[in-house]
Order: sequence, then structure tokens, then C-alpha cells
Amino acid sequence: MRRCLLIAAALSLWACSADDEACAGTQVRVTSASTGRVLVDVCAERADTEAERLQGLAGKSGLDSSHGMLLTFPVEGEVCIQNGSVSFPIDVVYAASDGNVVAVERDVAGGDATPRCHPGTRRVLEVARSVADPVSVGDQLRAR
Repeated sequence: MRRCLLIAAALSLWACSADDEACAGTQVRVTSASTGRVLVDVCAERADTEAERLQGLAGKSGLDSSHGMLLTFPVEGEVCIQNGSVSFPIDVVYAASDGNVVAVERDVAGGDATPRCHPGTRRVLEVARSVADPVSVGDQLRAR
């Protein structure tokens, strides 16, 4: 009986997360703090090590609206992002350890090496230009 319950539970979880199964990376969602509505839903490549974060999106030809890159830092603090080695424009969402969005940079031009720094950041989501248009400070970023 226990095995049947586990199989049934696994099947119900699979059915509920069919969209996540198509994602070969990490599913990242930003939801509105006021309404709970999903504002951004992307499949993100992770950059967890210093080398991965430094490489970032460099060498990629672009991002479509359903993909991004999630950079995670070992501690919360001031994080600076620049787009100098990337050939396409991006939006950047900065979030604290608790997922609270602390800043949003929109339409950061490809080749722009200007550092954009924000304190209180632990995770950064980089997405295609305009994808983060509906995101505001205080919204919630969640990765799974």
C-alpha cells in the first residue's frame, strides 16, 4: 500500500510540474508582491561559482524570453553587474537572500561595461531585454 501511495504522489507531482520538466536548468519565477501574479517565468542557467559568474552570458548569442541566467553569491552584499562582454541587451533583477527584489536594471546595452551596483543582493537574474518590465522592487524571486 505504501509503495502505491508513493507512486501516486510522484505521478501527481510530475503532472503539476510538467512545465518545469522541460527546463534543463533552474525554473525561476518573479511574482508580484501585491497580487501574487507571476511576472517572469524563465528557465535559467545557474552561475554559482566565481568563474561561472565572471563568464556569465559572455559568448552567448542571445536570450529568448523564456531563458535567463541566475547568478548566486556566497553572501548577501553589494553586487555589481556589467554587460561589457555580452553582445545583446539584458534586464537584470537583483534579489536578497529572502527573494525580495531590491533593484531592477532595464535595457542594459550589449557592450556596456558600466558597473551597476546594488546592496543587499544575494541572487541576480539576467533575462532578455523587456522581460523584467513588469518587475518592481519588493516583488519576490523564487528559484527551484
